Amino acid sequence: MTGLNAAITLANGGTIGQVLQGAAIGMIAGQLSGGMTQIFGDGVGAQAGIAMFMGGAMSKAQGGKFIDGVKGAAIGMGISYGISRIAMAAEGKAASGGGEIDWGSEGTAEERLQRFEDARGQLAPGDADIKYVDTYKGLTTDLTTGVTEEQWLLNAESAKRFIAETPAGTVRGFMNGYEEKVGGFLGFFKTSKITIYRSGVLGVRNASFSGLTGKYTFSGRDHALFTLGHELGHRSGLDQISNAVGHPNANRHGLALCQGAGGC
Repeated sequence: MTGLNAAITLANGGTIGQVLQGAAIGMIAGQLSGGMTQIFGDGVGAQAGIAMFMGGAMSKAQGGKFIDGVKGAAIGMGISYGISRIAMAAEGKAASGGGEIDWGSEGTAEERLQRFEDARGQLAPGDADIKYVDTYKGLTTDLTTGVTEEQWLLNAESAKRFIAETPAGTVRGFMNGYEEKVGGFLGFFKTSKITIYRSGVLGVRNASFSGLTGKYTFSGRDHALFTLGHELGHRSGLDQISNAVGHPNANRHGLALCQGAGGC
């Protein structure tokens, strides 16, 4: 690939110096992409770190500023991942699409846990690597920098306030669920762990999802099935961090599993 790039550079009137600079930059990219996972790991957060580090290094190698490359990568990550997984800054929107949370469906802690247990029993019975966390995981993404910050919210009142007080220039919402690969040895034999958060087991109204047509209104039970089905789609390799804004395939997978379980 370096030889091809050199030939193209010369064919377009480039100098030997430009060829050597291009080769050096290519070597940097190759070394970074091959070795950064040993430093950062390879979870979602780690991949974001790698992307931003590589963006800064490549910008510097090409005569720019390291921070500009970091910002550019951060914005790209925010658009392709962070923003696609959270609500689009409106009252009560659900994490994987635009729709209002049915706050009346909160119920008790026992009822929310039961919805999760029912969904896991239907879609992945006995899977100890799927857990439920009974809090809201709020996300705020700055549309200028692409940086996403997390905030844990313990009750509906604080969750509603979190959305209502969305700062200008940002989007806010809740992460319904999360799948990540952890552990392993030398990059192999990793375990897929899934976490479902409180917003993922609440009802939603008039929700739209990438890859799906029309609007959907889910009960808390149906939304739990859909959310878990969505994350199981990620577990099977659908819509990983680099290849799908809005996760349309994982959404279709979630809907299919929910409908197969008699819901949605």
